[in-house]
Amino acid sequence: SKPQTKINAFAKVLDEGVGNKADIAFLKFCFVDVKDKTDIKALFESYKQAMTGIKAKYPKTTIVHFTVPQIELKTSWKTWIKTLIGKKDIWEYDHIIRKCEYNDLVKKEYNGKEPLFDIAEVESTTPDGNRESFSRNGHTYYSLASLYTDDGGHLNKTGRKKVSEQLLLLLVSLN
Repeated sequence: SKPQTKINAFAKVLDEGVGNKADIAFLKFCFVDVKDKTDIKALFESYKQAMTGIKAKYPKTTIVHFTVPQIELKTSWKTWIKTLIGKKDIWEYDHIIRKCEYNDLVKKEYNGKEPLFDIAEVESTTPDGNRESFSRNGHTYYSLASLYTDDGGHLNKTGRKKVSEQLLLLLVSLN
């Protein structure tokens, strides 16, 4: 849950020799790396700066950018009451909203310009093409489809299969 250490470790691995040999490299955050209190803009700027430096050092290595995986929206009677009384900070929503905000920055920066794997979209889209979502303050936010998780965050067998298939399709398309 310390995304900056992951950014630093990724750069270090490339600097220790992998960067000159890798055709493709990517850094994927975990769903726990972006929480309700995460400074989204600072995290994205740090990521963007690191990726710009890496691309300059290793121009032959293709960087694939990832959105942050989502979590399942789990609401309880407490969530309902918080919503009913107009409470603004509701962690059940805010964790998902912050991930969506970060993902929007990633997509705005890289989509259509550099390889991007939108893992959050894959995880929120059910086999019938619908997406798990909720609305808050006039915005729609997407969450992990319950079909793909047993614990609300980690992918189950069905989710792992879907995500890995979509990632492989993206990687094959890069050549």
